[in-house]
Amino acid sequence: MKYISKIKKAAWVVLLFFITFSCDEFRDNTPDTEEVSLSPAGSWRIIKATRNGSEITSSMDFSRFRLILNHDGTYSIDNYLPFVVSETSGQWKLNDPYYPFLLYFYQPGEIEKETVANMSYQIYGDRRRIVLSFSPGCQSNTYSYTFEKGTN
Repeated sequence: MKYISKIKKAAWVVLLFFITFSCDEFRDNTPDTEEVSLSPAGSWRIIKATRNGSEITSSMDFSRFRLILNHDGTYSIDNYLPFVVSETSGQWKLNDPYYPFLLYFYQPGEIEKETVANMSYQIYGDRRRIVLSFSPGCQSNTYSYTFEKGTN
């Protein structure tokens, strides 16, 4: 009986030894990821437009309209059409650089007053798109422009 008791004690010691020394420090093997800023800086062209939910892309010539959002926080508009702002240049900023859902526009002389467009990002294949929804003045008219990054 003493012999079995010694074997059990030895087994417990060996087991305790393996448990103690076989455990490694916790290693987090997930790669370090960094949040990517979703800056909309660039030149954007309209590929789809709706007014009050009705498609109007073929009703007007949107092909020449360009929204240029510069990295320095300024914007310019080429070939103006109904848009969230009436001035063809000014400043812009996002409500959040990593999870933006609002795009603020500031017109010259109205830097304290922001004009807001709802924004969503979409990715189709390797192309990035943004959708801006807004009411330019009359609240009963709501426009939604789908932009794709393009060239001037």
